[in-house]
Amino acid sequence: MIDRYTKAVLTVIAVALVWLCLFSQAPKWGTPAEAAGQAKSDVPDVIRAQRFELVDAQGRVRGALGMGRFGDTPGIRLYDAKGQARVVLNVHPSGDPSLTLLDDKGHLRVGLGCHHLTLYDEEGQWRAQLSLSHNDRAHLTLFDKRGQRRAALGATTLKSAATGGVEKRPESSLVLFGPAVGQGCETPEDWGLAQGEIVFSAP
Repeated sequence: MIDRYTKAVLTVIAVALVWLCLFSQAPKWGTPAEAAGQAKSDVPDVIRAQRFELVDAQGRVRGALGMGRFGDTPGIRLYDAKGQARVVLNVHPSGDPSLTLLDDKGHLRVGLGCHHLTLYDEEGQWRAQLSLSHNDRAHLTLFDKRGQRRAALGATTLKSAATGGVEKRPESSLVLFGPAVGQGCETPEDWGLAQGEIVFSAP
């Protein structure tokens, strides 16, 4: 028969063995500072990849951070529930950033750069542009459906149909144009300069 003393000793030994089995496998708690240090050591300093995707509860891609098709244009794209890109933020190889907003059909509607804000119609033709020239001269231009200027406010540049020369207007200038003869802008050099006859100008 086991006396009380022996029973007490065996109980203490059993409890000690259970404690060792449980806590030898448990995580070390330590102080808050030690816990923070442990968590920090588990976080990598750098994660490298060419594309990250954000998906919704249905698994649809709703956002992406990655490089462009040719690997030289980093950008961010945000998609609607149908998978159509609606917001695109890029940094082009030249170093210039751009932000574009698209409608539900994928048509460009707003373009923003360092020196311009452009509004487009459903056909992709620009209809209004607020911009700064290289010497920080501001101007606002309104276009018709053919991409020809119909109104210009500020330090704009006029193209002479007779001589082909250009005239730089002051910041206080307002110029209104009639409809131009022709089919609109035929070359990139004509974009923003194609215009009809001046029907009003001041000063």
